[in-house]
This record gives sequence, C-alpha cells and structure tokens, in this order.
Amino acid sequence: MKDKWKIEQHRQRKLAAARLKKERLKRDYTERETDHDYWHYKQRHPGIVIHDLTGFVFSRLTVIAKLDPYISSDGIKDNRYLCRCSCGDMIKVYGFELTGKRVTSCGCDIQPKQKFKYDEDREMLDEVEWLYRVLSKTK
Repeated sequence: MKDKWKIEQHRQRKLAAARLKKERLKRDYTERETDHDYWHYKQRHPGIVIHDLTGFVFSRLTVIAKLDPYISSDGIKDNRYLCRCSCGDMIKVYGFELTGKRVTSCGCDIQPKQKFKYDEDREMLDEVEWLYRVLSKTK
C-alpha cells in the first residue's frame, strides 16, 4: 500500500513539473513575441531612439529590411523599409508612416464601402474581386 502511495506522489510531482514547464515556455514565447512589437518595446525602453526598424512588427506589417533612403529635392532623407504583411504581400513603407501608425497593412484590411442597388451587383463584384485576388497572388 505504501509503495502505491509513493508511486502516485511521484506521478503527481512529474505532472506538476511538466505543467510548470509548459506554462513557463508559453510565457517566454509571448514575451518574445511582444518584444518584437515596436510599441511594446518603446514602452519598456522609453529613452531609446531606434535607427533601424528591421525585425519589428507594426500591427500587420513585419519589417524585413532597410532600403536606401529617399532623398527629396530639399535634401531631406526619409528612411524606407521593405515590409511583409500578414496576408503575404510585400510593401515598401517610409519609417515615419510606420512609427506614426499611418500605415498598418498593405491594404488588405480595407473593405470597399459601396452601396448596391441590387444583389446581382454585389455578386458580380465578389466574383471580380475574387479573380483579382487570385491573379495578384500568382506573380
């Protein structure tokens, strides 16, 4: 009887240790995810100026690479970045548009706001929109 009790206690300890390890891994993963979020990073490190946004996430856009800066006729430099949207498209964006929350996606989240007279018009637009999306993905 005593051996069964010891075996059960050992099993319960192993289960508790596995549960703690799983929770710790989950917590570490979420902390790593939020570290790449620009706004979370700025909140944790308030005085730091970031010159290269590579690797940061801005809502649906993930910055992949820093491109050559755009130099205007006045001589003002604007940093440009290559970003991947969560839908899979690539887009070039200025740094001030990312940090100023002007651009949050490649445009995939914008829904057309149109009023239709008939349901047939809506169905036709859906078919055309579907065809456009299919053709735009096959580059």
